[in-house]
Amino acid sequence: MRKRANSPEFPLDLYETYLDIGWRPRLAKFLFLELGLTPSLNTDFKEISQQSFRPQARAVAIVALSKEFQFVGGWLYINRKTIHQIPAAGCLWNPTSDVRLELVFPQPKASFRLKRWGEREWWWYIGSEFGGGAWTAELPNGHDSVVNYNDLRLRLGLENVFAKDSQGNSRDGWNLELGYTLRRTIDFLNTHPSNTLMVRAGFHF
Repeated sequence: MRKRANSPEFPLDLYETYLDIGWRPRLAKFLFLELGLTPSLNTDFKEISQQSFRPQARAVAIVALSKEFQFVGGWLYINRKTIHQIPAAGCLWNPTSDVRLELVFPQPKASFRLKRWGEREWWWYIGSEFGGGAWTAELPNGHDSVVNYNDLRLRLGLENVFAKDSQGNSRDGWNLELGYTLRRTIDFLNTHPSNTLMVRAGFHF
């Protein structure tokens, strides 16, 4: 990261601890809701205040024209310092059993099945997302601040999951991805760090 002269240093370690709770009721044969609440603690663990607790939420409607094609629209509460909420809109399309297209802002993704061994499937995917967040942190000059950061991420990943059950849901799995981040902005420094690479791994169950 490039620092501006006479500007406070950016905190080296920021942490986001959260629990994602979701519910997907079916209101009609063609209509689903995706509701979620994500309590989150965002801090460097040196400065913890009321502003460290940044819960997020989502409310999205899914209109199924068929098993293969659905429209998506709704609202995301991302609870950042400068951006509090954004829309969610797009469509889900599975043209074949080996292709899944999630063309939904702010996190579009295209997945392609490589192979199936027994109960497990290997997929690769490409996508992008609007990344970032807000954290409370103690700055090197001793002052406390809310650090707000936004970026745009391009992702290439590999995913291993159990084959879908009778309702079309994958039970558990893991993923590994390599990304490239650009349009990075740190609001409290009023600066734009250079683009960089990103490596991320995750488990879901």
